[in-house]
Amino acid sequence: FQQWKNGYPSVSTYDLAIQEREADLVIATFGRAIWILDDIRPLRELAAHKGILTKTLTVFPSPEAYQAQYNAAKGYEWSTMGLYQAPNKNSNAEVSFFINQQEKIKNDSVHIKIYDSENNNIRNLDWKVTIGYNRNYWGMHEKDIRRIGAPKPKPHTPEPRGFEVLPGRYKIVMEFKDKKDSTFITVKDDPRLGNRNAIKLAQRKMYLPLQQYGEKITTGMDQIRESQEVCSKILTQLKDLSGDNIDSLKKQTLSMQQKMQEIQDKIFGKTYHKQGRFSDNLMTVMKAYRNAAYAISSKDVAPGAQEEQLVAMAKKEIDNVVKDINEFYANDWKTYRQLVENTKLDLFKTYQPIE
Repeated sequence: FQQWKNGYPSVSTYDLAIQEREADLVIATFGRAIWILDDIRPLRELAAHKGILTKTLTVFPSPEAYQAQYNAAKGYEWSTMGLYQAPNKNSNAEVSFFINQQEKIKNDSVHIKIYDSENNNIRNLDWKVTIGYNRNYWGMHEKDIRRIGAPKPKPHTPEPRGFEVLPGRYKIVMEFKDKKDSTFITVKDDPRLGNRNAIKLAQRKMYLPLQQYGEKITTGMDQIRESQEVCSKILTQLKDLSGDNIDSLKKQTLSMQQKMQEIQDKIFGKTYHKQGRFSDNLMTVMKAYRNAAYAISSKDVAPGAQEEQLVAMAKKEIDNVVKDINEFYANDWKTYRQLVENTKLDLFKTYQPIE
């Protein structure tokens, strides 16, 4: 006898039944309660090998995954009425694997590459692991590019999540240290809603050009952040210096910072630090962009004239700010750079010999 403690509590167990189609184990516990262990095929394989797998990494076959749509049940509101209910099965695609390693694992992980039917690498993930049996989940999303206006990612930053994948067969390649193994996952749409591929493709067709257009703002914000860093370094050098030319340079540096902040406010909105006030209701690039993106992706119908109008508004806001950025660098920043290059910074003192 060996007690199973991975997610199953220490409770009385009266009966067991295997649901062959789903390969689930149903456990009758106290009272009228049941406990379901989802997909016990990995455990069956472990049992067939007497709990010993020779490979360092073993990835087990994965069950079909459904892009199920959820809503509250009629009759009660699930977040406030406080009714007891057990958690549902995880809604994401399930991947089970086994790590066979003698030495203790500390902060280790497996690297995941996911490929579509045309062998395109659509997603990369890193999962924390422990020795023995592991189970993790893929959200059935593709990778995405950097969010509009977001800072440059740091090394090892997880890639952003993109669109839901289309129904189909996907290959999961897992790597642990220098060992690899793989399995396939079949992703299916919610069968209650029928085939929604036409809607999903129409949403992508409208959103992707908007996303590419938004990269202008990302490029502009990269320039602004680099320029702000330059201004901060210059102010640090000027901190203990004095003179008319130094005072003039300090004043112009602060002016540059203010102008760059005004451009940022047009993109993200002005931030207030007073209690009870967080932002204003003025239209910004991000508001217009998010309005369009949400309208395109949040409905179960193909985007139409309303979404096209919101996309046009977002592009107009982007164009206005891109114009401001270009004018700033063509005029204000150019003049400021000349001032910095022509200002002599005397950072050295003359020291007399010590007697």
